[in-house]
Amino acid sequence: MKKKLLKTIMILSKGFLYGLVFQMLVVNFTSVIQAKGQYKSIEEVEVTLSGNKLGVFTFFEEVKRQTSFRFSYDKKSLNRSKAISFSSTNGTVEDFLIEVSHQSNLFFRQFNNTIDVKMVNREIVIKDQFLDPITISGTVKDATGEPLPGATISVMGGNKGTVTGIDGTYSIEVETGVTLVFSYIGFQNQSFDIGNQTTIDVTLLEDESSLEEVVVVGYGTVNKRDLTSAISQVSGKEIESRFTSRIDEALQGKLAGVSVQQTSGLPGAAPVIRIRGTSSITEGNQPLWVVDGMPIEDANIIANINMSDAESVEVLKDAAAAAIYGSRASNGVVIITTKKGKSGKPNISYNMRYGIQEPEKLVDFVSGPEHAEILAEWRSWRWESTGGDPNLPNASRPANMRIDPNWLTGDVPDHNIQDLLFQTATIQNHNVSLSGGSDNTTYFMSLDYMDQEGIAVGTSFERFSLRTNIESRVTDLITIGLNMAGSTSTQIDANSEGKDRNINVSLRNGALVDASDYYFLDNGFLFRNDYSFEYGLGNSSKSVYELNNLQQKFTRPQALINTHIDFNLIDGLVFKVAGYYRYNSLKFSDRRDAILGGGNPVASISNEYQSNWTLESTLNYNKKIGKHAFTGLLGYSSQKDYSEFSSLSGRGFPNDLSLTLNNASEISNWNENINEWSLISMFARATYGYDSRYLVTASTRRDGSSRFGTNNKWGLFPSVSAAWNISNETFLRDNSIISNLKLRASYGKTGNNRIGNYRHYATLANANAVLGSGEVLVSGLTPGGFENRDLTWERTATTNIGIDLGFFSDRINLSIDAYEALTDDLLLSTPLPLTTGFSSTILNVGDVSNKGIEIELNTRNITTSDFQWSTTFNYSFNKNEVLKMGQNDAPIIDGEWYSRVSYTGVGEAIGSFYMWEADGIFQNEAEVEAGPIFKDEGVGDVRFKDQDGDGDVDEDDRKIVGQPMPKWQFGLTNNLSYKDFDFSIFINGSGGHQIYNAQARYYDRASAADGNLMSRWADRWRSEANPGDGITPKISSTTGTNGTDEEQDAWLYDADWWRIKNITLGYNLPETLLSKIKVSRLRVYVSADNLFLNTDYVGYNTEGVFAPGAANRGANQTEASASGSWGYDFGTLPLPRTFAVGLNLTF
Repeated sequence: MKKKLLKTIMILSKGFLYGLVFQMLVVNFTSVIQAKGQYKSIEEVEVTLSGNKLGVFTFFEEVKRQTSFRFSYDKKSLNRSKAISFSSTNGTVEDFLIEVSHQSNLFFRQFNNTIDVKMVNREIVIKDQFLDPITISGTVKDATGEPLPGATISVMGGNKGTVTGIDGTYSIEVETGVTLVFSYIGFQNQSFDIGNQTTIDVTLLEDESSLEEVVVVGYGTVNKRDLTSAISQVSGKEIESRFTSRIDEALQGKLAGVSVQQTSGLPGAAPVIRIRGTSSITEGNQPLWVVDGMPIEDANIIANINMSDAESVEVLKDAAAAAIYGSRASNGVVIITTKKGKSGKPNISYNMRYGIQEPEKLVDFVSGPEHAEILAEWRSWRWESTGGDPNLPNASRPANMRIDPNWLTGDVPDHNIQDLLFQTATIQNHNVSLSGGSDNTTYFMSLDYMDQEGIAVGTSFERFSLRTNIESRVTDLITIGLNMAGSTSTQIDANSEGKDRNINVSLRNGALVDASDYYFLDNGFLFRNDYSFEYGLGNSSKSVYELNNLQQKFTRPQALINTHIDFNLIDGLVFKVAGYYRYNSLKFSDRRDAILGGGNPVASISNEYQSNWTLESTLNYNKKIGKHAFTGLLGYSSQKDYSEFSSLSGRGFPNDLSLTLNNASEISNWNENINEWSLISMFARATYGYDSRYLVTASTRRDGSSRFGTNNKWGLFPSVSAAWNISNETFLRDNSIISNLKLRASYGKTGNNRIGNYRHYATLANANAVLGSGEVLVSGLTPGGFENRDLTWERTATTNIGIDLGFFSDRINLSIDAYEALTDDLLLSTPLPLTTGFSSTILNVGDVSNKGIEIELNTRNITTSDFQWSTTFNYSFNKNEVLKMGQNDAPIIDGEWYSRVSYTGVGEAIGSFYMWEADGIFQNEAEVEAGPIFKDEGVGDVRFKDQDGDGDVDEDDRKIVGQPMPKWQFGLTNNLSYKDFDFSIFINGSGGHQIYNAQARYYDRASAADGNLMSRWADRWRSEANPGDGITPKISSTTGTNGTDEEQDAWLYDADWWRIKNITLGYNLPETLLSKIKVSRLRVYVSADNLFLNTDYVGYNTEGVFAPGAANRGANQTEASASGSWGYDFGTLPLPRTFAVGLNLTF
């Protein structure tokens, strides 16, 4: 590992050297030329009040709206209902503060743009005139160990105070016995009786209720209370609490309306993300990602982003929020903002986690004795039913008709093939970061290493990443920024997941067979297991060998670079020019020795690289005039993407040790592909707010894309939203119960451009023809695709209404949203007249609806100096329905693995399950005679429902019995801390959907008894007196072999689940101890992920399917295909259960 790590560091360091040198030069240059900013005094700034009598909080809000001042105070200590009478409505801030102070027990002190508010005791205090003063000194930090410059230290009941310096230190001379109050804007105040102490170091905790929460939106930010659209946010701290290799996985259960399905336990595999349901039948449904302003469509690129670098993640859910991204936003937008430096001394942090992983869930198969009993029963029936003599000895029977005498006594082995397929694996993560800066230049740098062994044998994931972010105000006019991130990851697989792949094939080994007991025949590539061959048992030892010896390597290096220059033209007007460049590549290799290659060594490789650049210029305007607030945005963007792909294979290698293609005697399967696309955009947004009560936002974007037809290359995507902040009305401003009440409404249109390239062109295809009298075979080109000049975006129109509520100074916050998203112009295959020369083409002809409701609740249950307890909860419900299909609204009835159970048609959800419905077991001949009969069923067979009541079970009796997409989901987090201890527990779940377990179908039929069988066959029907579980037929059931098994609901399972996703217990070492070793903060913790799972699903992974993929692949697919099936589980890998220890260290 050390060698690999060193090699990776050397490779990436070359790419970063010049950038780092440049940034260091900028840091030093700007540090020399910059001058400190000047702040206006309260005696210089004038304001106009709305009336002569205002509540204290109302007065604070009016000063904030008209000036750059912010007030720092403890909400719990102020009298919310206290009204102040002012002598005039016009004056300086200082004049008004004096009047407030005279009429209340409030004391004010200005520190830069912050006005610190204190409650003072005006009673006469008799002081001992002979007490000697003492000097108190120390440091004030936040919970992460960062110093807090500008924190206020004041004497309770007095007028003496000071502030901390840039390093968070302070010194104050006070009298013995006084109480010091430590405060900082956005943090909870703390009080200390000094006693005889001379050193007091303080750690302040964030006061979330007093912070002006800022939310990142497209091309800007906005105060959360001023939002008019549906946006959800999760902090970087919450993301870091999860021990996983991908940042998108860490979003699961954290955001209402955002479904994150971990469809595979393969390390590094991308989850499937759906925002407010599924809107497209045949095209892409993944959201657009925006990383520090850079738009990214490929979710695999997100795998290389270090989770510890994230400052926050915002999800733009409704069209009013997302329409600024136009043709790429119908599936939602996820914005990742990475960390930036803060002014102050350099801060060095080291975070480490190490854990072990095991499969969260395994599949239950029959035991050895149970399998032996079933085999004896099955083979006796099959032998005799085909005319075999029951007295004929084993040696005279075919291998698959023999019965081992030990099967009848139960004296048999009990192997579990899963012991050979899964393992206890390790996972580790190391992160080092450096941040800091001056008043005008800040920097953040990080280095991260992730190494994860897979719980499936032969799988792993390793990633190394670097990041550096720098921002500098060069002059009062110009601010520059540069972000650079580089990474490389290596994912190892062993052809493990999916139909006909090694895990699934290996499971054919039943409990009677030891799949590790094999040897090679003389030809060197066939596998033998004497017992399995003697008795004709399923044997897949080769796949077990392949899991342990095959390496399919996926290597992904990438670089993300963005830079910007901001020109502060006049007050409130900023012109910004930004450039973004992304490079990523994927190299795949599959090299097999003679055993794995079927007698001859083989090797295949492929290389793909992609470069993408974006240039943007924006003009932002922000202005306040009295009670009126205006913002405006104008922008232009140009983006171009270029990619190349090539692959080839080789055979005829001289030996197993030289499997590079230059040693192959035969090269084949050469393939090359080049893709390009471009996008040009113009966009605008305007907002208006009056007195923070009435808020309106409107935006529009016009996109021109190379992906669409000549007649429809340009699209317009407008939106409008409004909000009424009722809590800022005079009748509610000083209400002691309701601290926030806002109504929101929005409407807008967005598009989906994820259709691939060149779909609208008339294409050519390779073809062969026999020409001439000599019948010569000639290769050439023939028309391969029909031109469609009208091909355009799938468009989604979204209506959203919402309400935001806050109670008791925002100790309780509740947001509720209801939405309807109507998607039209869906791309579907449509038949063409034969005279065109083509059978079908892609047209915009379908419509889909998604309707739902979302709830987000945040509470601060207990907040004391020693104990804090907070809760967050989210819930969402979504209903998906197809409104219109193609020609004559004909449904798509499709499937995988010879089954036609997927139905997409009007009135149903996309990919609904369309099956015959089982109705128990025929218990006797009378029930058989009464029918209905499908195909020669008898006693002990499955009975199917006659849905139309005509006495027969036929095609007309199939019905919709479920859907593959979750209808609801939830997440619940509780965070508790007591003194230096902290504890959190996170629970999430989803449901309202079903999974078709195609893997279980294979191992759940009597005809498969020679291999492995699901455990339910131990409770099969044996007789009317012993009917078993009532749903599993007799071992000789005809309904397991007559072709109906694939299309019945026996393998359709409810997929509801909930799990304890994460538990963490941490301890922060006391500062008194850390100060001796010059450490600012040291936290140690233990955690468990996927600790407990509750579900009735019998497969490996309750999230194992969501979108269709190719028939020979598992659920590790993220996009739909017209010929695919939704909700199939072909044997996806289980998720890992992780137990870990970690530490956070700050210097």
